[in-house]
Amino acid sequence: MAVEVRELDLSNADGGYITTNFDLLRRALKRDKKYSKDLLYRGFDGKNIPKLLKTGRDSGRGKTIFAVTQDYIYNCLGIDPFEYAFDHENPAIAVFDLKHFKEDIEYINWVFKNPDKKLEALVAVYRLKI
Repeated sequence: MAVEVRELDLSNADGGYITTNFDLLRRALKRDKKYSKDLLYRGFDGKNIPKLLKTGRDSGRGKTIFAVTQDYIYNCLGIDPFEYAFDHENPAIAVFDLKHFKEDIEYINWVFKNPDKKLEALVAVYRLKI
């Protein structure tokens, strides 16, 4: 089943006082019936959405992606997929199903268990707006 690209308005996020960017993403995933605690989140340049939808990766050709779990985001361990996304002119977030990956040496690098089926790991894609 093809993933539909949606727009996610982050204008109601307040930097974590009440509502974070991740809170809004989680709400969108729940609304779209795609939320699970076992997801990976990757900020990327939205200009690469066509490549992501075709290959399962927004850049490169390897079998590893740089992404973080919900726990990683909640524990503020330094890498924020939203911050990385907003380093680009067309910010976007890709959401992957964790069961399609195994951890690499570092817990922010994930290896596709089946590199020939990368698209099966993709759960959702959101273009970010503020």
